[in-house]
Amino acid sequence: MKFPDSADILIFTDWYLPGYKAGGPVVSIANMVKALGPHMQITVVCRDRDYLDSAPFRDIESDVWQPHGDAAVYYLSPGRSSYATIAGLVRSVNPKVIYINGLFSKVFSIFPLFAARRGDERVIVAPRGMLAPGALGIKPVRKRIFLIFAKMIGLYRRIELHATHDHEAGHIRKILGSRVPVKVLPNLPSLWENEPKPAVKPAGELRVLTVARVAREKNLHFALECLVKAAETHRVSLTHIGPVYDEAYAARCREIADGGNLKVEWLGPMPSAEIGRLYGKVHLFFLPSLSENFGHAIAEALLHGIPVLTSDQTPWRKMQSRGWGADFPLGRYEPYVHYICDLADKNSDEYRVVVEGISKDVRDHLALRETIEGYNAYFA
Repeated sequence: MKFPDSADILIFTDWYLPGYKAGGPVVSIANMVKALGPHMQITVVCRDRDYLDSAPFRDIESDVWQPHGDAAVYYLSPGRSSYATIAGLVRSVNPKVIYINGLFSKVFSIFPLFAARRGDERVIVAPRGMLAPGALGIKPVRKRIFLIFAKMIGLYRRIELHATHDHEAGHIRKILGSRVPVKVLPNLPSLWENEPKPAVKPAGELRVLTVARVAREKNLHFALECLVKAAETHRVSLTHIGPVYDEAYAARCREIADGGNLKVEWLGPMPSAEIGRLYGKVHLFFLPSLSENFGHAIAEALLHGIPVLTSDQTPWRKMQSRGWGADFPLGRYEPYVHYICDLADKNSDEYRVVVEGISKDVRDHLALRETIEGYNAYFA
């Protein structure tokens, strides 16, 4: 593909379509490109392979520009992942805006920042929740050292920050300083076009779905402990979708799952289209995450009309009062187990009352049209 002389936006992100194993980060950028693509020339630089994969994508050529949907994409191979390559791509694209998705990736976050220091482009960095307390608690020493160094050399001095909610904006200002310019624009969800139909719900039974990588920050062991407890008195099953990030943690989770009456199906990573077909078969989405910047999996479950049980460490708050499910603090198991058992007790008619209107309410809450207009105005 012969690349145009300039572009409106150059996006740097570790993972992009056709990848799906990284979950939310891919969805965030893909939906943003879909919203902006009809109006702007968008380019994306990303890895040439999916999250945790050792082999590149099939049927995609590495280290050349090629069209993918509404963007021109450069799938970067490990052998070309140098500062010189990143700087050369910035010069060749000559973008009006450089958008960096993430903070701590050497090739796709740090190299682009240094490369952009020589130009006059607008530079926007989206931390994607990486400055939240729960996220900074994962490998904290390395992250703190980098942030101290970045502030010492003024790495973020002339950039803008994109937060997806007010709480994230507060986290950004707390770490990078109160003077940094922060724009709050919500994430764009993937919309489900069909009217959701509740699954058949026998009293005493509950089919639960979790979509998340098997990593400590997703708190899967806590979810399993709650479900094992509920399975002592109810017929509870769990379907888990997502890649294994931490093998030792995965072994701990499997040991918990095998220690009671809970039935668990581990399906591994799966494209979103295939996940969508499962929503009509489950009764609850459960993700007691330690930290979520947005929670695309939570949004998609709600848009499919499925109640969500989560922690109070995501943007999805006041779930009980909205009738969308529940969010509880992480200190105690009891509220989670009680909610699971109470939902399990309901029959199909009672369950239908619980889920009625969830999808429409969430669509209204997300105000998608206004959000798209906000993105187009911000990047114009």
